Amino acid sequence: MSTQAPTPPPALSAKGLRFALCATRWNLEIVDQLLAGARAALEQRGAQEVRVHRCAGVFELGPLAARVARAGEVDGIVALGCLVRGATDHYTVLASEVTRALGALALEAATGPRALAVSFGVLTCETVEQAQERADPRRMDKGGEAALACLEGGTPSDVLAGLWAHFEPADEDTKAFAEALVRGAQREQAAIDQLIQHTSTNWKLERMARVDRNILRLAVYEILKRSDVPLKVTLNEAIELSKKYGSEEMRRPSACSCPRTSGR
Repeated sequence: MSTQAPTPPPALSAKGLRFALCATRWNLEIVDQLLAGARAALEQRGAQEVRVHRCAGVFELGPLAARVARAGEVDGIVALGCLVRGATDHYTVLASEVTRALGALALEAATGPRALAVSFGVLTCETVEQAQERADPRRMDKGGEAALACLEGGTPSDVLAGLWAHFEPADEDTKAFAEALVRGAQREQAAIDQLIQHTSTNWKLERMARVDRNILRLAVYEILKRSDVPLKVTLNEAIELSKKYGSEEMRRPSACSCPRTSGR
């Protein structure tokens, strides 16, 4: 294992993002240090939520991370565990299997409809002393390193950060609200698309222009999940966005209908 970690970009931000730390209970003292480093790295960069999920050992780590990924409730997953070489080939078998499983999941998640980063924070060490040195947040901090790799490697943060360069300067509250809206709509995209398709009266979702689809997705997410925003405000925002950026079909009153929701 390399002892020279890459330096993360200084502007790397986790603001508004949700992460899952999937960690084993085997070699618990060492894995708890990995967890502490990963959590600190994400929280220091403004993560909205950091959840911890546990499993028995590294063989179970891949399936646990896959279940979390497919639940669609987080923007990134950090897999944490520790293997220390023993007297048999058990170490080699487990190291190979967890690498294969997490590698396959990372590839699937990164190329799916909604990008999801999966990073590898499993220590494979010759001795307990090596593992302790690498896990300790005050020393090599491999848990924090894995968390930053997750943050850098596939969440929407870089895209959203670059977006603001094309607009007039916006205050931090405006940025936080807009970014939370985009990430929320992305997380709930499958359910939102099903609802739009069910209520659309004229054409199928895949036939809508890309901008039109995304305006609808943002509006539906805001209606369903942001009770702090009045329904009238949401509808007016969607109409104004459609006038400025949408297609001719989107600007027609009969183009689509908004979902009915209780209490809004």
